[in-house]
Order: sequence, then structure tokens, then C-alpha cells
Amino acid sequence: MRPLGFELQAAKNSREAVEIWQHWEPHLIFMDMRMPVMDGYEAINQGQKTVIIAMTASVFT
Repeated sequence: MRPLGFELQAAKNSREAVEIWQHWEPHLIFMDMRMPVMDGYEAINQGQKTVIIAMTASVFT
């Protein structure tokens, strides 16, 4: 997405994601609903007015 002119930030866990969110105030967030530290549901309930695309992945053997 950077080649298209978008500015990106990435977080290793949901606590870091909330910290980035509070200081950066992005227009769009792709949120993994199964992040470490707190799940995505808790992270998105932090009161910000941002469009969030929520997703998760699951791998089976």
C-alpha cells in the first residue's frame, strides 16, 4: 500500500496497536480480532472514531 501513497503503521500486539491509534489517529485500521495481550474486540472498544476492518485467520492441519 505504500507504493500507492498510504502511510502505514504496524503493531506487534493489541496494546501497542491502541497506543499507535491514540497518537496517530489513522483513517482506516485492519484489526486482527485474535491479537496477543488483549483481543481485537477489546482493542476496538477504546472510543476512537476510526473505520475498522476486522478479520482473523485460522490454520488447521
